[in-house]
Amino acid sequence: MKILILNDIHSGESRESTTHPGTIRQANTEAVVKLMECVDIFNNEKFDLVINMGDVIRDVKDHNKDFALFKNVMQIFARINGEKIFIPGNHELRTLGQADFSTVADPLNINSSPRGYVDMGEYRLYWIDSTMGANDLASVSEETINWLKDVIDPSRQSIIFSHYSIVSLDGLDSFYFDKGYRYMSYTNGSEVADLFKGSKSVVAINAHTHMSTYKILGNVQSVSALAFSENITAPQYPDLNPGIYSLLILEKEKKLFKSYSGGYCFLSFELS
Repeated sequence: MKILILNDIHSGESRESTTHPGTIRQANTEAVVKLMECVDIFNNEKFDLVINMGDVIRDVKDHNKDFALFKNVMQIFARINGEKIFIPGNHELRTLGQADFSTVADPLNINSSPRGYVDMGEYRLYWIDSTMGANDLASVSEETINWLKDVIDPSRQSIIFSHYSIVSLDGLDSFYFDKGYRYMSYTNGSEVADLFKGSKSVVAINAHTHMSTYKILGNVQSVSALAFSENITAPQYPDLNPGIYSLLILEKEKKLFKSYSGGYCFLSFELS
């Protein structure tokens, strides 16, 4: 089984970094062009599931403008073959809500439910939502936690998809979070992880951090997927956009996580 993972496309304006004044992040204006180029690459393969883990836009804090950006990207995302799921990120949640997501996603046959699961053989794949609180800190809603209590199947291997990490990350060497590690993870992520203590195998995959991380905490293997855009700054190449995407390959005896730019695989490791 093969799952395509997209996250942090960040379509919008390219502008100065708020954390590093004077530095321009990778070109958000090129995100849509790069995504359209990737659609043909994606449709040469067959995916059992396609998951967009949020931040398809770089918001400008204006509902109408952000909605237009969001709709444009989702119309391109819809061209990818296969069953598709969208999980909103913080850049959507600043100005958009569930009604906006459904208005765009439903006619495109994209599942934008705030929480859900899909069974694939011995695996149960979950996706969960984010609630934005004070100072932009994120948590998993109480509704989602209660829902998880009812639907977790410990007899299956668990894969959890979310925008933020359910495992606490330190932000070391991160361009975005070296001084704000609390913004990388859910404030109540440990509560979510505890719900899976009885499961025999748990992999949690998140977006948001713009860096690749791998961490084991208890029985949870946590993986942060690189962003489609903005993994580096590129002062000499202001239009550079790497178009990074990831694949999760579920085989009978092993699980593989791979990241690509174009057709080039530059990261590959096996999950236990």
